[in-house]
Amino acid sequence: MKTRRFFSLSVAISIVAAISTLAFTLSLASADIIQEVWNQSVSLGSGGNTNHRGQTFTADSTVAQLGSIGFFYVGNFNEHLPDSQPTITLYEGLGYGGTVVNNSTIDPIPADSPNHWVDADFSGTTLTPGQLYTFQLNQPVEPVSGAYALYASSSVDIYPDGEHLSENGTGFTHAYFDLAFRVLGIPEPSTLLLGALVGLGLFVPRRIK
Repeated sequence: MKTRRFFSLSVAISIVAAISTLAFTLSLASADIIQEVWNQSVSLGSGGNTNHRGQTFTADSTVAQLGSIGFFYVGNFNEHLPDSQPTITLYEGLGYGGTVVNNSTIDPIPADSPNHWVDADFSGTTLTPGQLYTFQLNQPVEPVSGAYALYASSSVDIYPDGEHLSENGTGFTHAYFDLAFRVLGIPEPSTLLLGALVGLGLFVPRRIK
């Protein structure tokens, strides 16, 4: 006697959609280097050399395909001054003397902006996992409004894989300094997503003899 057993196609699609969403969410969550702790702020450009400082970071596989580099903007700072519009330049190695990988100019940041992340587009840039990179915040016109967030401590190294650099491209030896920054990668298709798509074929209604 022949019997037919069918698995609901709608249920199968729902399962695959759930797995795909989970895979995509996991890949997004893992494709970041983020240092978001800060305890002080530094002017983006109100005189002196504070408007040419930078940060080093060590790339990993999650940011091999770079999407953006950003810093945490602190608002309500010299609001009477013109809007800031910094450029971020990315270098290979430590300091500002290495090969320029890429650079990107950020849109003007309104002087009355609240605290928020500001990201520069670096899509299409490829990084080498394990390689040290430096990005420099450069505000060419000053004085301007706004500040960037910074973490400073005499005992806690909040980001061991990099450090905040002075305008000369050197580190600060008397304490641990790091920008509040983030490096966002473009996640590659997850193997979970691939598995989900393959699984769709397993759930296609079929006739069993």
